[in-house]
Amino acid sequence: MRHMVKLMIGLLGVTWLSAHLTVAAQTPLDVVGWGHLRGQIIVSGELPSTEEERIPSDLAICTEGKAGITDDNLLIDPAGGLADVFVMLVQDDSEAELPIHPVYRSRQDQAVTLEFSNCRLRPHAVVLLTGQELMVKNRDEVGHHCQIDGLHNHDNLLIARSSEYSLQFQQSDRTPVKVRCGIHPWIDGLILIKEHPYNVISQADGRFEIRNIPPGTWKFMFWHSKTGYLDEMRVAGFKVSPQGEITTPISAGSTVDLGEIILPGQAFKE
Repeated sequence: MRHMVKLMIGLLGVTWLSAHLTVAAQTPLDVVGWGHLRGQIIVSGELPSTEEERIPSDLAICTEGKAGITDDNLLIDPAGGLADVFVMLVQDDSEAELPIHPVYRSRQDQAVTLEFSNCRLRPHAVVLLTGQELMVKNRDEVGHHCQIDGLHNHDNLLIARSSEYSLQFQQSDRTPVKVRCGIHPWIDGLILIKEHPYNVISQADGRFEIRNIPPGTWKFMFWHSKTGYLDEMRVAGFKVSPQGEITTPISAGSTVDLGEIILPGQAFKE
């Protein structure tokens, strides 16, 4: 009996030690060993006007029964939050390979979906890893032409109604790639193709967050389809380069909060 009690105590001790070591092993990866970056992009001053798209064909399908549709390349919420800004960690060619947090390991196996729906691309902007599957789907009752034209990545295909195609790209592009429909010229979208996962798109309110960045001093680029590089943005405490970049240290277990990043409305004037 005494032997059984000692055995049970031993097993409990091993179980506790195993759980303790598991937590200890996870903590440096998720909390201590990695950092985060966040902020919010706000358009200030006179806001640019939103243009209405000209719909010369397939009107019933493309307008969803409405009078018309507006350009979805410039989405600003009532408080000035700017959507679809790409925030990218950029490296020089001479820098060592970027460490990748384990939480991102499964992303490579998860397909990203881009849909033609009511003659729009949804979502309007996506981020893709090199080698990751892109599913292009057509939910409309009309055919579309999908033209992808980047510096390193290209494709050109006709997509029949209610069909889908699988694509992969093996090279990264410095800035997002434009996707267009040759049949319905107002339809467009954006794909950012990168070798690492430290890239995000600002939400409808302009907020963004990149999580689990390896410690170090890193350069982050800000880009929007209507302005290109956000070289006119103001970030408190940081100098912005002509390529819309800031450089900041990322410390283990902490978050760099850039606060409100102010972009003047005049940045959208041609």
